[in-house]
Amino acid sequence: MKYKVIEELARSFEVLILVLTKNEKSLNAWERVSSQESLGKRGAKSIEIRRIAPPISELYEYLYAADALFYNKSAKPGIVTVASTAFQCLGSGCPIIALKSTFVETLGDAVYKYETDEELKSCLVSAFKKDSRYEKVQNAAKRFVEENSRIKVAKKFVELFEKLRRE
Repeated sequence: MKYKVIEELARSFEVLILVLTKNEKSLNAWERVSSQESLGKRGAKSIEIRRIAPPISELYEYLYAADALFYNKSAKPGIVTVASTAFQCLGSGCPIIALKSTFVETLGDAVYKYETDEELKSCLVSAFKKDSRYEKVQNAAKRFVEENSRIKVAKKFVELFEKLRRE
């Protein structure tokens, strides 16, 4: 997460950051930021850190209340990656703002993607204002979820198995 972007956005928007993770690297970074005396100058009105990985039902409660979910996994060269967290959260209706990487390339336009601080800021502003870009991302996410529903995926497997059996 780019703290300068938080500072800039907090000048125009109320910023509350809730960190839910068990990842030690992420926890350490957020704890350093939240413990600084200049926290208010960084722009965050409040940062709450919870050392949890909640079950999906509880996670969805957080997502329903959130303006955006950050998904900041960078690419791992030579490794096939799957954005399991993003896939789990996509159906919540909470827009996902993701670092452009191999983790989210299969999601297409269903998530916001950024590479630079300016792109991140643009994604956040769009999510906060719920502008036309937000509508496009939300519609793409809804289509992605519908097209990849468990029922449709199961039907594709059944069709494949039936085709293989016939051949």
